[in-house]
Amino acid sequence: MKKETGIRKKRLAQGGMMTKVKSTKIAWILSDRENEFRLKLVSGKTGVDRDVRSPDIHRPGLALAGYLKFFPKDRIQVLGKNEISYLNHLGKKEMESALSKLSWGSIPCMVVTNSQPVPAVLRRMSNARGVPILVTSMETGAFIRVLTEYLNFALAAEKTVHATLVDVFGMGLLLTGVPGIGKSEAALALVERGHRLVADDTVRIVKQSNNILIGSSCNPPEAGLSHHMEIKGVGLVDVYAIYGITAIRLQKRIEVEVELVKWTRATSEVRLGMEEETREIMGVGIPYVHIPLIPGKNVAILCEVVARTQLLKVWGYNPAVEFDEKLIRLMGGHEEMDWE
Repeated sequence: MKKETGIRKKRLAQGGMMTKVKSTKIAWILSDRENEFRLKLVSGKTGVDRDVRSPDIHRPGLALAGYLKFFPKDRIQVLGKNEISYLNHLGKKEMESALSKLSWGSIPCMVVTNSQPVPAVLRRMSNARGVPILVTSMETGAFIRVLTEYLNFALAAEKTVHATLVDVFGMGLLLTGVPGIGKSEAALALVERGHRLVADDTVRIVKQSNNILIGSSCNPPEAGLSHHMEIKGVGLVDVYAIYGITAIRLQKRIEVEVELVKWTRATSEVRLGMEEETREIMGVGIPYVHIPLIPGKNVAILCEVVARTQLLKVWGYNPAVEFDEKLIRLMGGHEEMDWE
C-alpha cells in the first residue's frame, strides 16, 4: 500500500469523504461579521457559545401575542420596531408572561434592530436563561437579508472528495478517477494551456441553498498551500509561483464531472453523446463524462472539448442532436437505401 506524503496525508485527515453537519456559534457571528452586522452584545453573555443550526430567521410577533403552535424555536429571533413596541405596550407582568412562554432553552439568540432600547424585563430574562441579546443599528429588513446570506453560506452542507477542480473556459470541470489515473497531470496540462487550477487532490464542495455546488481547496488561502500539486516523478509543483496569479482561482462552481477511467475491451464508450449522463453530488445532478484512457490520448484537449461542448449546450445547442436531425433530413425521401 502506498504511503501518503506529508501534505497529502494532512489533506486526507482534514476532510475524508463525509458530508459535514454544519453549525456556527453566536460568538463567531459577533467576531466574524461585527463590522458588517453592527452587532453589540447587551445581555446573556454566558450563552455566546450557543449553536446556530438553521439559516432561517424568525420574527416572533405571533409568539409574543400567545400563538406558539408553529413557533420555530431553533431560529435566531429578530425583534423589530413592531415587536419592541408591542412589548413596551404591555405591563411588566404581562411582558414577563409573554416572554416566559418562549422556548428559551432552544433559542440561539435574539437581535433587536434599529438600535432600540432593550426592555429591562427582556434583559433580565436573557441573563437568567443564558440567551444572548444583541442590538444592531441596521434596519430590520436589511439586517435579515444580510444575516440570512451569511448563514446560508456558513451553514451550507459540505463534502470533501478526492478529485481535481479546474476552470476551463469558465466551466468548472471536476476531474475524478482512481488514484494514479492522471488527474493532476491532466490539470497541469490544462494550466499550461492557459486554464486555471482551483484545487488538486482533495476538493471541498459546498452545496449552496439554490442547489449550486461550489468547489475550493481544503486548505485556507492564507496557509499558502492551496495551489500546490503533487506530480509523480517530479514532486510538489507550486502552480502560483511557476505560472502566476492568472493560473489559479480560489473557488469555482462545479458544472461538469469528468471521470478518467482506464480503457479495457469491456469499457463502454459513448459514440454520439445523444443522451446526456448525469452524476449526483450531494443530491445535485451535474453533467457527467467519462474518458477512457489509452497511451497517447491527449486528455487536456479532450477536457477542453468537454468544456466547449457544455458551453454550447448551455446556450441551447447540442451538437449530437443537431447532427442526428441533419442526418434524418438528409435521409428523408430515401425509403430504400442500398448500404452495400
